Amino acid sequence: MSLVTLGTHPMPMNRLLAELDRLVGARIITDEVIVQTAVLDYRPVHLTIRPILPYPELVDLVAKADVVVSHAGPGNLATVRSAGKVPVVVPRSVRHGEHVDDHQERYARRLAELPGYVVVGEASELATAIAAARGMRVQSNEPDMSLAITVLEEIIGRPGSLRIAILGTRGVPGRYGGFETMAEELGARLAQRGHEITVYCRHGKAFGRPTRYRGMRLVHLPAIRHKAAETLSHTLLSAMHAATRRFDVVYVCNSANSPICYIPLLRGQKTVLNVDGLEWRRAKWGRLAKAYLRWAVRLAARMPIDVVTDADVIQQYYRTQLSRETRCFYYGTSLVDRGHDAARLAEYGLYPDRYLLYVSRLEPENNALLVVRAYRQLDTDIPLVIVGDAPYAQKYIQQVREAADDRVRFLGYRFGDEYHALLANALVYIQATEVGGTHPALVEALGHRNAVVAHDVPEHREVVGGAGVYFRYRDSSDLARQLQLLIGDPAAVARYRGLAEERARERYGWDAVTNQYEAYFGELISR
Repeated sequence: MSLVTLGTHPMPMNRLLAELDRLVGARIITDEVIVQTAVLDYRPVHLTIRPILPYPELVDLVAKADVVVSHAGPGNLATVRSAGKVPVVVPRSVRHGEHVDDHQERYARRLAELPGYVVVGEASELATAIAAARGMRVQSNEPDMSLAITVLEEIIGRPGSLRIAILGTRGVPGRYGGFETMAEELGARLAQRGHEITVYCRHGKAFGRPTRYRGMRLVHLPAIRHKAAETLSHTLLSAMHAATRRFDVVYVCNSANSPICYIPLLRGQKTVLNVDGLEWRRAKWGRLAKAYLRWAVRLAARMPIDVVTDADVIQQYYRTQLSRETRCFYYGTSLVDRGHDAARLAEYGLYPDRYLLYVSRLEPENNALLVVRAYRQLDTDIPLVIVGDAPYAQKYIQQVREAADDRVRFLGYRFGDEYHALLANALVYIQATEVGGTHPALVEALGHRNAVVAHDVPEHREVVGGAGVYFRYRDSSDLARQLQLLIGDPAAVARYRGLAEERARERYGWDAVTNQYEAYFGELISR
């Protein structure tokens, strides 16, 4: 069997399909030829046409094929070489209406100088090339993506100005959660580097509805104000609006939005879905919502889009449970000095190193109630400060407030300078969440050099490593014990603060995260 894989590019390669059809009809190629293509306006007689394939099925076909023909997309070529095969490379041509520029042709000319590729310039050379590649194997079955990136950089240099849309968040400024902070910090840095960044915001979420913020363009659209419909309704409107614009990349946040990704995909826009964590495990969702969220994740795993995660454990889940490879980009943070902006604490009646800090949306799976119950067991006059709120969890929030004593301070949402001052001056930071991927507040707690006490779940182990203390799963007594030990041991607090700084510096700098995304987006548009 011979396999032809043409990726997800929205322009057809009719000359290639016509020549293959002729070769099979003339019995020059005698085995079955399977063609994977996103678009088709040529009607073949002798070819087996397959539309977009789930990635595991594509990998399986590549492994079984005697020879693989591919356009000059680095991602496709890496898949072929991962299977130990020498690809027959047919670059998309501007002259034949197969691409909008000639970067694939220039890329293929460089590949022709390297071992492990058979490059075809004209369709008439295809029969000879297929015969030469049949049975050939590369020396290593590892994809040489570093070489591909080097070649692309030699051809196009740094990525040019990209037009990137960010959908699926509440918008910027980042005044709600992790996606919003990511959109602001990543978007602002990409804008500073010359890229055109558009962030879609919900009416009423970005205060004052500015049209520009930190170099980004903001588009404000309405949403249905209902827990189960707000995200989907706003993302749907955003995707429809983005489809009328010339974006190079549409970056969609939240796995719940996976079906909406068909809009930019069918428009021919490169589509990336950041799936976050395993959303259906959150206690706030009812039975029907959880069923939908599970379905949306399974759909995302089958769609011909790029899927990204922010945690190794979530990437592993997609690989082992859904047979889907993803790209992992960690959440970022800035390093902030201890004692930063401590004068701001006075308005809350707080003092540096004299309060415990918990930051999260006040929803059941984030365990604010557990934290309050643990704190009630402590013998201390050091207050517990709770930062956060939730628009659809008022009953639970009331339970938390009723369980608290007068040592607990509820500050609601705090953003910007106030938030950073609270993080930079806490004695101990508590992370009690149990669902999701990388929690931004936890990464930021490390960046603010905090002694961290974290719920013992795999996601937190991945982020904190050995730079913090853990309490047993849903065990308020163990949390109380760990907090009491740190309150009475200033040397241990200082040690964990140093470890937190090292951890943040090594893994979570926003500039390093932006470098990775910028290279990735450049690679994405070259496919």
